[in-house]
Amino acid sequence: MGLARAANRIGDLLLLADEAPAAELRADTWIEAAAALRAAGHYAFALELLERALVIDAGNAKGQSERALSEQALCRQGTAVPNRVAETWQPKQVFVFSGHMIDAPDRPTPRFPANKVAQAAQRIAEALERLAAGSQDLALTQGACGGDLLFTEACRQRGVKVLWLQPFAEPEFIAASVVGCGEDWHRRYLASRAALAASPRAAPEVLGQPPRGSSEDYAYERCNLWLLYTALVCGPDKVSLVCLWNGAATEGTGGTGHMVEEVKRRRGRVTWIDTRSL
Repeated sequence: MGLARAANRIGDLLLLADEAPAAELRADTWIEAAAALRAAGHYAFALELLERALVIDAGNAKGQSERALSEQALCRQGTAVPNRVAETWQPKQVFVFSGHMIDAPDRPTPRFPANKVAQAAQRIAEALERLAAGSQDLALTQGACGGDLLFTEACRQRGVKVLWLQPFAEPEFIAASVVGCGEDWHRRYLASRAALAASPRAAPEVLGQPPRGSSEDYAYERCNLWLLYTALVCGPDKVSLVCLWNGAATEGTGGTGHMVEEVKRRRGRVTWIDTRSL
């Protein structure tokens, strides 16, 4: 948590707040994240976090003060309150992508077979065209073979800045989610990685290990929330989810179905490319 504070990574703080072992620590972290969001001009999102924190600790003086400041700022927003972090780059739009990996050859029920790659790539490009994605925008995904890499390649073609957040250390991620799809996908991964604005960020290195007692699949759920929180702190109204999905319930935790649920729960925008229609 200290690293997230030092780097002012609000999305990291939000995830670590969810994982905090004690309610009081969770409340303190939400208040800290809300203060950073207020400084960035995201007053409504700051108030949402403060309400959660004050349910836990109603007498928290810092939380009450932050709530008053955010409420005042929200009331003044119509009079062009200046953004206090204007000197840092702020994306015009933020696209989060979640989608299926390429099917293994022995997968009993096809979900995203290799012979649908070209159609999926075209549909992703068309979705980004409709969303008017461009060089002022940010895209977030993991970088797995299949949908993630197709999305990354399409963003690169439009000049969108891409950031990869991954559930494991990169060598482990490549072993689990890239090389098993074949050497061509490994080459595409390396080519896209070389063009990223920054090196991939790995959850265990940035956030620490998952909480003790977590399920084996929790790393994927954790990464979904990390991607979403990182996007939301840029401004919830800027965020769109693009997903390549067959519409089926998530197997285990942390799949595309989980991401769709999380975005819809926050009344976010979803562009769904149904793999069954390819």
